[in-house]
Amino acid sequence: MKKESDEAEFEGEETLDPENYSEDTYPSKNLKVERAQYSIFELYRKFKKSPPNLIMDPEFQRADVWTDKQKSELVESILMGLPLPLVYFTEDKDGNIIVVDGKQRLTAIFDFIDNKFEITKLKILKELKGKKFKIPEKQQQQIPDLESFLDKGNTLNSKLQGNLEDYQLISYVIKHPTEDRIKFDIFDRVNRGGTRLNNQEMRNAIYSGKSTKLLKRLSELEAFKGVTENSVRSERMKDRYLIIRFISFYLWKNVRLKDSEGDFIDYKSDMNDFIGRTMDCINKMSDIYIEYIENMFIKTMKNISNNLGNDCFRLPSPDRKRPISMGLFEALSYLLSDSRIVENIDILKLKYNQLVNDEEFISSFINVDNISKVTKRFEIIERIKQEILNAK
Repeated sequence: MKKESDEAEFEGEETLDPENYSEDTYPSKNLKVERAQYSIFELYRKFKKSPPNLIMDPEFQRADVWTDKQKSELVESILMGLPLPLVYFTEDKDGNIIVVDGKQRLTAIFDFIDNKFEITKLKILKELKGKKFKIPEKQQQQIPDLESFLDKGNTLNSKLQGNLEDYQLISYVIKHPTEDRIKFDIFDRVNRGGTRLNNQEMRNAIYSGKSTKLLKRLSELEAFKGVTENSVRSERMKDRYLIIRFISFYLWKNVRLKDSEGDFIDYKSDMNDFIGRTMDCINKMSDIYIEYIENMFIKTMKNISNNLGNDCFRLPSPDRKRPISMGLFEALSYLLSDSRIVENIDILKLKYNQLVNDEEFISSFINVDNISKVTKRFEIIERIKQEILNAK
């Protein structure tokens, strides 16, 4: 018997899947992919620059973090000269390269160079057990008996250090400009041999910056976890996907969603493009405006919890507890982002009960991203908003 916890966290989550494209909506094939070869030293230098030219979003991390043994085996493979799997990058408009596939490997390598772990439990190069990469000059001053420390072989010798730094990583770089849908399709194909990245995970890598940090903070809020009853998983960033949809529509409805040229970003049934452009827009926002969005989101979640309860995003059902409705989440959140709505709680509850039993409204959750369904959903919400405000 299938447990409730095994059910989909929210209706409509299939739009997270990279394969949800149709040929008639596929963008023009403006694609340029280059094969590149980087030394570990070159990539490490790019990563350590301020600001970095190599971007590995710290929020873009799978739940499975490598152990020191796995990291050590990777270092061993490099020192033995064994080939490693390809690394995939995408390039932004400023020429920075963003890691989308290969982050765990690069993180392990850079952690070793930074002496964050020592080599352990090797099967072949057993003599390297207990060694670190090298001791930076600033740390050398903190070691009382440095000569003795080095004599005991606590670090790799200079030859092995050089071999590691000179090791060449083969990669492919998806050059700018390449449209997001093409990037997603490429990384979908790349990841078919293992756990595939979903679209939000890929966006989190491609649009690393203020937007990814904001989504992480919002997804960890107790107010958000409460209104979703802790039922939207964080491991595959489905919680962040739900949040960024609401923020995207909130900015869209309030005509605050603009591109780098100052032109209004409209919604045209392409959710991946829409959310990607929203995240890019947030990355360019001032800290003050991002704080405004954060406060708006917190206020909205509290308005919902205090007035409609923590199960209000589930459509009523006589025989089972339904999953959270994605369309209902973004529509209700938009409605209660206006605090004037909660000033007449009796009317709000009456309208809510009418809403979740409104066949026209519920039908807008089928093909949830279709522009006609989105338009209908928000037309109904706007009408209800005015009815509540006029009932005072």
